[in-house]
Amino acid sequence: MSEHPPVPRTDPKTAVRRYFDRTATDYLEAYAQATTRGETFRERRRLVLAMTRDPVGRVVDIGAEPGVFTDELVRRGATCVVADVSVEMLAAARRVDDSGAASDRVVHVAADVERLALRAGAFDTVLCVGVLQYLVAPERALAELARVTRPHGQVLVTFPNARSPLNRLHAAAITTARTARRGLRRVGFCADVDPTRLTFRDDIPNAAFDLAGMRAAAHAAGLLPADIACHGLLFPFTLPRLGVAAAAWNRAARRAPPAIRRRWGREMVIRFLRRAGAVCAFWHARRSARSSTWPDGAGSRALPSPCSCITR
Repeated sequence: MSEHPPVPRTDPKTAVRRYFDRTATDYLEAYAQATTRGETFRERRRLVLAMTRDPVGRVVDIGAEPGVFTDELVRRGATCVVADVSVEMLAAARRVDDSGAASDRVVHVAADVERLALRAGAFDTVLCVGVLQYLVAPERALAELARVTRPHGQVLVTFPNARSPLNRLHAAAITTARTARRGLRRVGFCADVDPTRLTFRDDIPNAAFDLAGMRAAAHAAGLLPADIACHGLLFPFTLPRLGVAAAAWNRAARRAPPAIRRRWGREMVIRFLRRAGAVCAFWHARRSARSSTWPDGAGSRALPSPCSCITR
């Protein structure tokens, strides 16, 4: 008998929302934990904030988790719209942000990154961290990110780096586990996995992208790359009886030179600039499509209320 109840089959977007609703508290706690996961999360936060150029101005953080960037952005002069598809993630972010001194400069909204209820050109800075890999059609999301960004504004996205050897190993482990589970089901064994383990959920996309493919899709949306970096060389998961080897790898990874991190890191961070005059015809042509394929490969000025950026 399975230890965990079967995961209900549903569309990927609903599955992602339910997953993050279930794990919202865990994500907030992970940033403070002395684990490789917590270390990787903190490293990503530092890198994204370092790559976000001032003045940050009006900011929308899409897929904001529990608002882990908000405090620093507000300190740098931003007004922030914190957006997430998960209402539990938003609730966690609201609890954190409402305790801050500048909570009147932050608003929280439920949002679908592929159909944002936000005004075109409303934001100086757009963050989309840890989102694109869970989408069936990430190019639609890129076009929406471009739409809500003012000309010459900045868009920062992260995604798993397809070039990373660790991501390739991770993908092989996922394929092996899913194949084994399907085989067990065929012979009558219940092989449902822990629904909190995203890695082996086959109802949720979890893709890695190459730089060429991301650049092509972003260019079609009107975004031009300005800065590119990678991070995350720590072993991404635990393998039985290989704990000593993983620990040795992690010690070496922490001493790796920057050039190795930039090329082989598990997660890529790109800061794009919104091309002036881009119409995003790609988005309008594809908006009603039912499916798609992915190519291989705060300044001193007074800022309006973040609510003014939201359509009614």
